[in-house]
Parts: sequence; structure tokens; C-alpha cells
Amino acid sequence: MGKKIIFSSIFIAFIAIVVAPTVTEASFWNKLFGPADVTSSTTPAKNITNIIRKTATAVNLACMQTAVGKRDTAIISAFDAFYTTTKQALETRKAAMVSAWGITDKAQRKTALTTAWKTYRDTQKAARQTLNKARKEAWQTFYTDRKACGTTGASEDSGTEAMDVNL
Repeated sequence: MGKKIIFSSIFIAFIAIVVAPTVTEASFWNKLFGPADVTSSTTPAKNITNIIRKTATAVNLACMQTAVGKRDTAIISAFDAFYTTTKQALETRKAAMVSAWGITDKAQRKTALTTAWKTYRDTQKAARQTLNKARKEAWQTFYTDRKACGTTGASEDSGTEAMDVNL
């Protein structure tokens, strides 16, 4: 245990004495990214950020607007279809349940109630699967379209597919 502490202390001291001063010198950053803008009073870290931003492909704003519009229109259409299917399933279930509760024979009533619930459950399951498939396809299309819009489009938009999972 004592040897590990001694070795760790020596290693940290080495880093503090040898590596840290090198990383903070401008010549270190100049070797990696070229000379910094001498008119600027920014730190090497800010210069790196500026260099990375300048080398990234500029995002095509009109392209991103089209991609987002296309994605969200597809999701809205899928949700409209889900809503319509769900509403129809509820109306069908209501009619079947009212009808089932009008049956006087207990065995037939139970069969009718079970059938009503199964039909409703199956319809809802299919509607949910259709919605999820359409949502995923809309996002996959968006990811492809976004790549064509420039490399910074992805880094500027903090929204993700996970935001729509609970629709």
C-alpha cells in the first residue's frame, strides 16, 4: 500500500513539473493548431475552439429548416393517424361493451366482454407499433437529411429522438 502511495505521489509531481508547463505554453498549441491570432487576447483553449469552429463546415440553414419541417410533418401525420385509430377503437369498444352488458346469458356476456377487450387491446397495440415505426423512420430520414446540411447542424440542435418517445 505504501509503495502505491509513493509511486502515485512521484507520478503526480512529474506531471506537475514536466507536462503542465508544456501544455500551458503557446508553442505547444501552435504546434498542434498553428499560430494563434496575435491580435486576440484569448487563451489557448479559446483559440482551439475558434479553430475548430472555423474548420467545421458551415451549416446550411435553409437545408436544416427543410429537414426539421419534413421530420415534424411526418411525426404529426403519424400521430394524427394514431389518434384517429385510437378514437375509433374506443368507439368500437364502447359499442361492444354496451352490447355485451345487454346480454343476459352470463357465459355469452363474458365471451363478448373478453372479445371486446381483446379487439381493443390488439387495435391499440397495432396503432402504437405503427406510430413508433413512423416516428423512427421520420428521425432516420432527418439524420440522413441533416448530414447533407453541414457538420455543425447536429451539434447545434440539442433535441433528440428520445424527446418524441412518449408520444
